[in-house]
Amino acid sequence: MLRSTRSPILGSTLIEAMMAAGIAAIFLGSLFAINTSSMGTIKMAREAASASQVLQQRVESMRIANWHQITDAAWVKNNLLNTATPGSTDLKSVSETLTLAPYGSANTAVTRLTRTGNSVVINNENDSLLT
Repeated sequence: MLRSTRSPILGSTLIEAMMAAGIAAIFLGSLFAINTSSMGTIKMAREAASASQVLQQRVESMRIANWHQITDAAWVKNNLLNTATPGSTDLKSVSETLTLAPYGSANTAVTRLTRTGNSVVINNENDSLLT
């Protein structure tokens, strides 16, 4: 039996090791970028769900009130928009705007209330909504 005079290659070269490290770095970088993007998407979905819950609670509280109460801007300010709804703590810089307009009317005057933080401001008031 004859042995070969060529010596086998026992290791890898520096260039191959650098290529492998570069490919691993690109893979890990893309993995971190995907993770960051998915965390942002999850945060937006959570905020959208919280905003939907806040909106649903406001609509339900308006359903309980009668027409005389809803058309009175002072009553809406003092009873509906005076406190934050549960679930709004997950949202930052919440601003709610409630616009009351007569349906199918040529009258364009509306009642508009805005709640920012803990303060409610009556921007416009249409006293003729009741009639």
